[in-house]
Amino acid sequence: MILICNLVFLASQTRDAYNNKIPEEETSRKKAAENVNKRAHAFEAEFLLTLQQNCNDFIPNKYQQKALKCFPKGLDSLEPELRYDTRSFMPGPPSPILGITQA
Repeated sequence: MILICNLVFLASQTRDAYNNKIPEEETSRKKAAENVNKRAHAFEAEFLLTLQQNCNDFIPNKYQQKALKCFPKGLDSLEPELRYDTRSFMPGPPSPILGITQA
């Protein structure tokens, strides 16, 4: 279960990178890193809340309990300025490396 939570955390950070929420300039990076981590923990809490609702035998560990305490409503616990819509994904051309030769 911990590994799935790590995946959710990493996926949130990947989403931030894809949506240009991680600035390149050094002066903005510290605050942005805090925001990236807050969003990642909120996504993690959202996942844990879903588990609690759907898996009767799920018992969060201490780390997970802390995430749920900090973000008791999951994503709805985030400050409005930290929320954003994910931009559309624009897939590239088919890749012969993956064995895909036509769309």
